[in-house]
Amino acid sequence: MNNKIFKYSIFISIFIIFFCFCISAKANNEIDKNIVVAKSLNKPRVFYLDHSKGLKKVFLNEKIFLSYGYKWGDIKIVNEEILNSINDTNLIKLDGKSAVFYILGNKKILIKSEEEFTKLGFDWNKILTVNETEFNSYENSNIILDNIVINAKADFYISKNKNSQEVCSWPTNNKNIYYYFHDKTYPYKYISEHEGIDIESPQGSEVKAIASGKIIKSVTGKNNDYSYIEIEHKNGLISHYGHLSKIFKSINESVNENEIIGLSGGAPSTSGSGNYSSGPHLHLEIIKNKVAVNPLIYIN
Repeated sequence: MNNKIFKYSIFISIFIIFFCFCISAKANNEIDKNIVVAKSLNKPRVFYLDHSKGLKKVFLNEKIFLSYGYKWGDIKIVNEEILNSINDTNLIKLDGKSAVFYILGNKKILIKSEEEFTKLGFDWNKILTVNETEFNSYENSNIILDNIVINAKADFYISKNKNSQEVCSWPTNNKNIYYYFHDKTYPYKYISEHEGIDIESPQGSEVKAIASGKIIKSVTGKNNDYSYIEIEHKNGLISHYGHLSKIFKSINESVNENEIIGLSGGAPSTSGSGNYSSGPHLHLEIIKNKVAVNPLIYIN
């Protein structure tokens, strides 16, 4: 009799442990709906989470975070993989206003009409309302939104997902962009078209490969001449990293995604800056079929 009770007790214990494990596993793959501001471990960026719309929105700076009445103690640490699985918002409107803007980096682009909104395939349920402090923190931009950019980005996500590959990583810790692809405000536009994006990056900051590949060019300019690296990737793309103050990789070396390949530069009259740089930054280009394309189509 005691033996039966003992066996029964073991069975119950195993069942309870298994049940608790299942609950824990589910919890580890979901973010508590009560969490509205979150970040992942060892990553500085803090996000607002809108669980009803399945969206997240990064706070560009401390001023914006505090303007919503949040405190630093409100930030919860969550699993990075789960946080990354939540879509970033790219549509905002000012509280109390009807105009909708498309967000591209730290710039906002007005969507001029409902017809344009629908034509671009946007979803009215994916618009997040922001306060005046946050709204004014985005610079106005006259970049033209069209299906070439939007569909190219969507097609790339689809093709990458089919191949079970991730979207390319960001090459620097900072995500602020000074000048965009074919930016009309680019100060040297009279000399040449701006074929990439200029990412704000303090002099001497780490520059990382956006994806794994092989170094096909590693050029250290004499004196202050332009220094750069180019990497050929398996998906047929070439990534170009310019104004480097230091280069750590040589031609034919293989690199992994997020591997440090050099240090950023760009401060005038410094090593690797070249003649056409007004301040520290990383110049990133992506080339497909020998033609420069908008890097924001490919990097996360």
